Amino acid sequence: MPRSACSNPILYSSAWRKKRMHYIITSIDYPGTMDIRMQVHAKHLDYVHGEHDRVNVKLAGPLLARDGNTMIGSMIVIEAKDDEAAETVRRRRPVSQGGVVR
Repeated sequence: MPRSACSNPILYSSAWRKKRMHYIITSIDYPGTMDIRMQVHAKHLDYVHGEHDRVNVKLAGPLLARDGNTMIGSMIVIEAKDDEAAETVRRRRPVSQGGVVR
């Protein structure tokens, strides 16, 4: 899968320069941030499933530890007009602003 022109190393694009591209946004939590994650979790879900300019969320969910229960990060698949729109979604997520994810 070719990497997008975005500066974020965890933001990937499924195609080069089509009208709308699919991106996968992955985030791994910093160790010891579960309490903060749980504080912003409802806001994070509302944000992910809310309206976004030039972006449609296709799929989203937690990344789990080997125990199958502990959230250790998240993954979001979006369709976006351009790299800037995708990066805006990544940057504005409550888990990004709350210092939970790397």
